[in-house]
Amino acid sequence: MHDVMIDLETLSTRNDAAILSIGACLFDIETGEIGPTFHRHIEMDDSPLRGHISADTVKWWLKQNDAARQAITKKGMRLSSALADLFNFCPRAKSTKLWSNGATFDLVIIRNALDRYDYTVPWQYWQERDTRTLVDIAERITGINASKTIPFDGTKHDALADAIHQAQYISRAYNLIRTYTQTTL
Repeated sequence: MHDVMIDLETLSTRNDAAILSIGACLFDIETGEIGPTFHRHIEMDDSPLRGHISADTVKWWLKQNDAARQAITKKGMRLSSALADLFNFCPRAKSTKLWSNGATFDLVIIRNALDRYDYTVPWQYWQERDTRTLVDIAERITGINASKTIPFDGTKHDALADAIHQAQYISRAYNLIRTYTQTTL
């Protein structure tokens, strides 16, 4: 498997947001099969390097369900250790693609966090992919919004559950496009 979906839960929407948790999974975009997973919770009193905290985002978290809100207070690890673990989890192959839900959110926040700790980003910029773009293209071609066709399993706003769900629906979007092009070309 050479595709990795990464999802973050944060305390801000800025590109230097404090990270609450990191979820990731390897997956096969053609089959939708989910491989090994990664999930780390971050200790909030970690250090000054933890990132930006927004009052509006904290208020948003307080309006979420109990299971999602537990992410704010869950015992975690140091961000530097979680980032090192993520570095070790991600395959190093040039064929690896790193996906996130939004071109300017999760992967940008991870890059900025890695920079704060003087870590090298374990992938190249050209390996980054955006789920929203693929879902949009599939919908424009087929009229089907793949993100709405896969039922959510787990707790919404849990980084790992979100990463798995996103991997499943972009696999669906990929296959919608593939089927369409095979039947019309």
